[in-house]
Amino acid sequence: MRGGDALQAPSGEACVDVVVPVFNGRATIVQALASVLAQQGPWLNQIIVVDDGSTDDTAQVVQAMNSPRIQLVRTANQGVACARNLGISHAHAPWVAFLDADDWWEQDKLTRQLRAATENDAGFVCAAVNQRPVFASRRISAWTLCQGNCVATSSVLVRRDVLLQIAPAFQTGMRFAEDYLAWLKCVTLTRGYYLDANVATYILSATPRYPWGLILHNLLRMNLVFAGFVWQQKGGGLKKIALPLALLGGSLLSVLSIARRFFWRGEMSRVAHSRPNRNRCK
Repeated sequence: MRGGDALQAPSGEACVDVVVPVFNGRATIVQALASVLAQQGPWLNQIIVVDDGSTDDTAQVVQAMNSPRIQLVRTANQGVACARNLGISHAHAPWVAFLDADDWWEQDKLTRQLRAATENDAGFVCAAVNQRPVFASRRISAWTLCQGNCVATSSVLVRRDVLLQIAPAFQTGMRFAEDYLAWLKCVTLTRGYYLDANVATYILSATPRYPWGLILHNLLRMNLVFAGFVWQQKGGGLKKIALPLALLGGSLLSVLSIARRFFWRGEMSRVAHSRPNRNRCK
């Protein structure tokens, strides 16, 4: 396997750390964390909750759960990218999973994905959410993701050594598509797999959280950063040109998709005057 040691079959031991960034999430954080603690099998090692400068009592709510498997890390508000990076730095297990504070997992999420990783020699596994698979179970690569982001963050399970190779995994300073960029880098280094089984409920905003200028700026930055990343990889001269071009085409289709969803509904004025939430990236 590229980007790490050969995968080992699940050994019946704790092997997953879960990173949960949260900002003012007292209303949803208990349900999210409870869904992790309720996972079938022995796979869970610890839950790393990164409180990104909440101004409510989120930290106290997390502490009141009184679970030895929950590690609470508090930091000044810096945005979701920094919060996830901080969580990764506290992880020690071979695998890292991500969960947003307003989402929740199915009880067999980790069992299904670890099995899929082992059976398919994959270092990155994502899956269906909200009972809506994007396509049938299959291997995925950077070529797949360049056509569009099929990855829900709360469905991701990835080898920690892959994340360390792209550290910091999430591009700080980006408030849109920083997760998409991270997944592109991961599946450039390691084999990816998409599982069509439903593993999570993923809450997606009905309207954009960001002004169009920020969306376009971040998509451009994603393309430039990924092109530089691909260029630094060994070999594959043609691939170093073709992959960035494929991502550029996929980004243009993404812009058209966003426009179709919101501009034609007369939502553009609301988007243009909205303020980006520093901790959310859905």
